[in-house]
Amino acid sequence: MVSDSTNLNISFQPGPVRVDLLVKDSRGATSVASVNLTVGSSAPELSDLMVSINKVEDGVPTEVTTTVRVQDDDGTTDTVRGELIAGGTSVAMYFYDDGTNGDSVAGDGIWTSRFSWLVSGGSWARVEVWAIDSDLVSPGTVHTVPIVDPNEGGLESWVSSLGIPLLLITMASLTVAGISYRRMKMAEMAKDMQEIESWSSFDPREMDEEFDSED
Repeated sequence: MVSDSTNLNISFQPGPVRVDLLVKDSRGATSVASVNLTVGSSAPELSDLMVSINKVEDGVPTEVTTTVRVQDDDGTTDTVRGELIAGGTSVAMYFYDDGTNGDSVAGDGIWTSRFSWLVSGGSWARVEVWAIDSDLVSPGTVHTVPIVDPNEGGLESWVSSLGIPLLLITMASLTVAGISYRRMKMAEMAKDMQEIESWSSFDPREMDEEFDSED
């Protein structure tokens, strides 16, 4: 017996269910009615698809962790699959929520796939993930990752390999030029001061003596 109340709210797991209703009056007479139900699975929903890298190098093996959150009201989803597509090739992805294969916490609703990616060709790697609950399949959720040439790192590589050294050389050159300019200005100021001092030591009487000696 589940309940003897006149109103009952109850949830059933997916699958066949038989409900029996027993009614008994004040004289003890009883009547039984039964109904058979088939409870379907609730469709799983995916969210928060995340990839541990923001780019992947062409032809370079890279270990990648991919996680996705699965919401299933009846908790019966037991399969999450995915597909990695890049350069016209496809690789199957298997997700786990049992604390293994890179999954952090078992049964927390966050499913994890961790393996080494090796992509070749193309500009983008596409990850598509879906969940399976009996005969129900969730809509797929998609995440893309840019594929970069390891020999052409773009702006970041240029800055690290050439830009920073060039900037340091430029700063050093400007510093040396500034020091040289300052020294030159100080030398000119010293020369001007010497000339001014020579003017201040001039005595007009010396000129008079020179004129008298000539007479």
